Amino acid sequence: MRTTPPAAVWALSFLLFAFTSSQLQGVNGNSAGTEISTDSLFQKAVQLKTGQKFNSAAELFQTVSQEYKKQQNWEQYIASQRHLAYCFWVTHRGDQALDLCRRTLEEGARWLGPGDIQIAKLYTVMGNVHADRRTKQDFDKCVAYYEKALEIT
Repeated sequence: MRTTPPAAVWALSFLLFAFTSSQLQGVNGNSAGTEISTDSLFQKAVQLKTGQKFNSAAELFQTVSQEYKKQQNWEQYIASQRHLAYCFWVTHRGDQALDLCRRTLEEGARWLGPGDIQIAKLYTVMGNVHADRRTKQDFDKCVAYYEKALEIT
């Protein structure tokens, strides 16, 4: 009985893997499998957030936001950053939430435009942070951020 040499089996496996991987390339050059995987992780993070497991959700949102940035999927990147900022806010890390929102606002305005709904949602998170601080100055900022969000929506 004739058997296939191990090197031939390995080479055939490699070629099959390479062919299959090349078939998964999306139109922007990213692996379609990677985008699906990232979307699944995003949904898992949303579930954790909904289940009030904010620290676990925050870790996952950090991971997926970086993946979306690599993929140049700006809408999902901004959404992930917003969810991360929300997790920071509800876990009493308001300064981190505000810093993240400010950075993300700059990026979001550049990539999606200043009138995108994701931008409005970032302003809402910023308003929430200031509302929790319960000072006159923070209430004024809160209202200003909510008004900016309303102008967009």
